[in-house]
Amino acid sequence: MYVTKFDPSGSSLAYSTFLGGTTSDTGNGIAIDEERNAYVTGFTASADFPTSADAPDPSHTGGVNDAFVTKLDASGSTLAYSTFLGGTGSDSGSGIAVDAKGKAAHVTGSTASSDFPTTDAAYDRSYNGGGDAFVTKFDRNGSALAYSTFLGGTANDAGLGIAVDAKGKAAHVIGSTASSDYPTTGDAYDQSYNGGGDAFATKSDWSGSALVYSTFLGGTAFDAGLGIAVDAKGRWAYLAGSTESSDYPTSGGAHDSSYDGAGDGILTKLALPWSGDAAEQDVD
Repeated sequence: MYVTKFDPSGSSLAYSTFLGGTTSDTGNGIAIDEERNAYVTGFTASADFPTSADAPDPSHTGGVNDAFVTKLDASGSTLAYSTFLGGTGSDSGSGIAVDAKGKAAHVTGSTASSDFPTTDAAYDRSYNGGGDAFVTKFDRNGSALAYSTFLGGTANDAGLGIAVDAKGKAAHVIGSTASSDYPTTGDAYDQSYNGGGDAFATKSDWSGSALVYSTFLGGTAFDAGLGIAVDAKGRWAYLAGSTESSDYPTSGGAHDSSYDGAGDGILTKLALPWSGDAAEQDVD
């Protein structure tokens, strides 16, 4: 895989580098902090993928692929940190987000590993079967997991996009699920699986030990959430993805309230609950 930065005019390369080992490596997501460090996630089949000395997992754990998380300094010449992330099944990182000050990287993706690394106070420490989403937060130095949790039901689930608010207090995850028992909260927009594969939107608390908000989103055919953005205070989530559902939920006054056929793009804005004083604290 590669990581490339263009200059502000787009006419020359500020830097461009290979990143990987001797087998297949793929980057799926990238984020930047205010110091212009780049954070990359994806998947690798390379046992010799470059890792840093204090990586929480310096070894390819098994399966076809492991996820990876790598932080490059602003010059693109040095790995601030780099680590594998996974278990003995196949794992892939799909999305990564970081607060502006680079306090912590939040990663989501998919795992088929029952032994995917989780932390003691995680929301869900047990693999649910069929392939789960995961949400993992690293500490500032990338040398330890601040939290790591499974997220899903008994069928296939995948985290595809992630965002944090300006202070990096909570992770907001979007993806796809085929699980009728995907976890939802009491105030969810939609607590029921609609069939055919639904999108989901989930917000964890700052510690990764509870779900602040979680909902299905979709119609009776296949739906997937691919990208998410939140406002600075984490009160609104903006979701993008795809749908094959003619009954995908639309709002009054929508730009287009009718399914156009052959698969449509979607754009949805969700109001999120405020999670109280615990969510307002700064976590280093």
